[in-house]
Amino acid sequence: AVLAAWPGMGNVGLITVDYIRSKLNAQPFAEIDMSPFYIPDSIVVKDGIAKFPEIPTSIFYYTQEPDLIIFESNAQLSGREGILIIRTILDVLTQFPIDRIFTFAAYAQPISYKNDSKIMISCNSSSLLEKIRHDNVLPMPDGYIAGLNGLILGVAASRQIDAACLLGTIPSYAINLNYPKASLAQIEAISSMLNISIDTEEIRDSISDIEQQFIVIEERIREFVP
Repeated sequence: AVLAAWPGMGNVGLITVDYIRSKLNAQPFAEIDMSPFYIPDSIVVKDGIAKFPEIPTSIFYYTQEPDLIIFESNAQLSGREGILIIRTILDVLTQFPIDRIFTFAAYAQPISYKNDSKIMISCNSSSLLEKIRHDNVLPMPDGYIAGLNGLILGVAASRQIDAACLLGTIPSYAINLNYPKASLAQIEAISSMLNISIDTEEIRDSISDIEQQFIVIEERIREFVP
């Protein structure tokens, strides 16, 4: 299987995949040169000096026990460049005997940080949805998945590659904040689907630390919206 992630709401997908990669000690084996795909839309200024931002990274990792390929990128692209980078990623992946691709994203809802993060799934084929249905994972209702996390499902389908996106619910106000609680739910779901074991103690500690921030945010919200 392949696990892939890009930046997105709550940074949920990247936190999930980066945590799994770290805990499994996956090793890098390939990197995509992003310079042909990345068109900067701003410049970085430091001490009055303007420079182009650094070229993003897109790296493939592998682990044999369990047998996984992990892909991480810190660039979220769209349009023509998005399609081109997805095709390039799939060109690399299809050199290996992969059976399915999993991506990870957030699903913003009007909930509190106190609520458990629920996991929904969107698959690029009905047969895959039936294969990986899980007691605690619900089919995603009508909607859309923005960015490369969703785009890869469509391009993979055109190549007859099974792919699915796991979406973790997050509070609507947290889309620009790290939200590891949804990542924990995704880690638990994918661990069950793939029958792998991931130590979650570290991410649980980070959830406890960051919840103090959400307590303050929700108190401020209640001041304006009783």
